[in-house]
Parts: sequence; C-alpha cells; structure tokens
Amino acid sequence: MTVQSAALVADLKALVLRLEDDLRERVQTQPEVLAAWQDEHRRAAAAERTASTWQAWRDDRVTQAAVAWVLSTVFVRFCEDNALLRPVWISGPPPDVRRH
Repeated sequence: MTVQSAALVADLKALVLRLEDDLRERVQTQPEVLAAWQDEHRRAAAAERTASTWQAWRDDRVTQAAVAWVLSTVFVRFCEDNALLRPVWISGPPPDVRRH
C-alpha cells in the first residue's frame, strides 16, 4: 500500500483541528478542569513563565495536546503496520482473522 503523503498530511491537519475544538469545549464545559487550567495559567503568569492571555495560553495547550495525540497515534499505527507491537489495537486484526 502506498501512502499518499499530501492527503495524509491534510487529513491529519483536519483531525488536529477537530480535536482542538473538542478539547477546548471540554475545558469550558467541565468546571473542575476549567478551574484547574485557569489556576495553572495564573501561576504561570505570576512566575513570569507566560505573558499570554488566558485564551491564548489555553489554545496553545489545547493545540499541543491535539498534535501530541495525533502524532502518537500515527507512531503506534506505524509500529503496528511494521510488526513492532503486539497486540495491534489501532489497525485491528489482520484481514484473515476479522469477522465480517
């Protein structure tokens, strides 16, 4: 199977954007998570580790988490496809074992 690099990159970028939206919504709708993140931002600002506004700081963190998730998933899939991991989780069992 040939990997279409440009298509893969475009698909992964779109996935990162979807994950960012989902993570941002989760932070905003879970009061305990929101409070923890805002507290961490306040501490970072007080320690002069950031000059970013709350929204910019949150968005940077959300982007880092989304990109890390996508890259980790791609790496695990690569390892599975090259028989470097057992059992396979992302790609599933080989075609001859799958139930239809």
